[in-house]
Formats: sequence, C-alpha cells, structure tokens
Amino acid sequence: MSHTAPQTAEERSEELRRARAKLHRQRETPWEPEIVHRAFALDGCTPLAPSAPWVLKPLTFRTWLALDAAHSPLLARPYMPLPQGDEGLQHLAFAIGMLSGTVVEHEDIIATLRPEAASIVADVIRLHLGEAFATELKLTQPGPPSESRPPDGMGLWLVLFARVMAELTHDEEATFAMRVDRAIALLNAKRRNEGWLVHQPTYADRDGGIAAPAAEPKPETAR
Repeated sequence: MSHTAPQTAEERSEELRRARAKLHRQRETPWEPEIVHRAFALDGCTPLAPSAPWVLKPLTFRTWLALDAAHSPLLARPYMPLPQGDEGLQHLAFAIGMLSGTVVEHEDIIATLRPEAASIVADVIRLHLGEAFATELKLTQPGPPSESRPPDGMGLWLVLFARVMAELTHDEEATFAMRVDRAIALLNAKRRNEGWLVHQPTYADRDGGIAAPAAEPKPETAR
C-alpha cells in the first residue's frame, strides 16, 4: 500500500503562494464574475433528464413559497432525504410541476423515469434550487458590530420578500415573479453601494474555486 508523503513547510508555502496568485488574477480580471453571468445573462433553465420532457425554470418567490408550503425536502437546507415510495414521487411531481410550469402527476414520473432514476432526478432538482441561493454573500455594515437579533419566527422567505418589494420592485406581483438569485444579487450590490463590507469569499473568489459560505439561518430570520 502506497502512502503520500506529508507536505514539507516549503511545499505548503509554495502551494499557498500559488493559490494567492490565482485569487489575485481572478480578482483583477476585466470580466464579470461567472455567478453574475449565470444569474443575469443566462435563462437559468435546467433540462431535467435526457428521457424527461420537463425543463426546470429559475426559482421565483412564488415557486419558493409553494415548495416551502408543501414542505418539499428538495428545498430543505441542510440536506433532507426524499421519502421512499409514493410520498417521494409526489414530492418529485410537485416540484417538477412548479418549476416547469406544467401539471405533473406522480404517474407521469413513473411512466417517464426508471425507478432507480428518482434519486438522480431529485439531486438535479436540488442543484437547480441551490443555484437560486448561490448569489448569497456575507455583508456587514461598517462601524461597531450590532447585536444579533434572537430568533423571531419570521422565516426567511417573508423577510427577503419584504426587502425586495420595499427596495427593488415596489410591487407585490413583480416580487412574486422575480428570480430569487437575481433578487439576492441586487440586494447585495445595493448594500455594497451603500457602504456595506463584502466578506470573503466574494463572487470573484468563487470563480477561483473558493466555495461559497455554508448556508446558515440568519439571526433575524431564523425560524
């Protein structure tokens, strides 16, 4: 059995130097971050599977609320497994129907997809939904840190919906129809323009292979 020799201090230092150089080049690029392209330049649609006729559209506030009201495990963060049997197929059918804008029965899922493909399709939907929140950033107001609010039971959807309507759309129906990834990105840009501090990893950092921060319930919106 072969074993990899541990890195020497010099090798580790060189690896960090290359990583910093790559990050610097990424931040100095004249192009917009890839995540901005995905949110604004692309249609955000995802073909579900080669054998399936459905195309998943970007998550809007209306679709997000419908999936949440159905307690869809596909929307849950952190990961929640899909129930076995008919209940899992019902969740798949509902999510596909909401995201594709079509009526989907669980019999359609059975007729279209092989049974073993259900978990793969669920993962495709999870990745698609995760893209809606990929524009999340950590920002803080300049100055002394403010006290975090205790959980108030408001949830995340309502707080974000209210911010988007008050600061961006000024219209309830337009907010319901707005893509979540674009709304989050625009609020982040607005905060940045107002002097808020953007923490790493930034959008450009992520193009360099640095992962986005793990999603955590925010103190003011935790359930």
